[in-house]
Amino acid sequence: LPLRHTHTVVNVILMLVIERRKILMRFCSLILLRMMRSVNLMNFLIPMLHALVRRMSPEMKRTGFGAVSGSRGTYNTMYVFDFGRKVKTNYQVAWPAQQMPVSYFPEGTPWSLSLGKVLNSEKIKVTLTRLSDNKVWNFSKKQADGAFYVNNDGYGQKGCIIFNPKNIGHCKSGDKFIVKVSGVGKEISYSVNFF
Repeated sequence: LPLRHTHTVVNVILMLVIERRKILMRFCSLILLRMMRSVNLMNFLIPMLHALVRRMSPEMKRTGFGAVSGSRGTYNTMYVFDFGRKVKTNYQVAWPAQQMPVSYFPEGTPWSLSLGKVLNSEKIKVTLTRLSDNKVWNFSKKQADGAFYVNNDGYGQKGCIIFNPKNIGHCKSGDKFIVKVSGVGKEISYSVNFF
């Protein structure tokens, strides 16, 4: 795909991936994965995940959905630029969640942690450990076992750490991971349990 069309295609696919229909989700994620693998766009796509980050913003109080079908196809959209909920503290928003159904996390989906404050990407280090085999992935700006990006643009919350482990495969029910993040003030550690 030409790069000028990639942004639109990715937004449409990410919108569809959010849907709770398993078949549709698997179909869309396969298209996204094939596109990323065939053109090696992972490092191009990671910064474009702002749409997903916006959907998980604790400040969003209202949203809107729209869809239209016609002779030129079917199009949909989601309004995510609402900041109507006033939050007194910054919430940590993790994807995948700490208790995560495998059906909502297809292979190749990036991981993220939003902290709600501007982060210095030079200082951040992320360690992801799969407990079943003690496989470890390390991420930093200088070296990453996959894709790594820090978004301070304020889409959703500022300070969104996005990482996508290389060769992690498909997460299975019963898989458990430990995520450790340093360079963000006090070290953060949390577990992710897939079911």
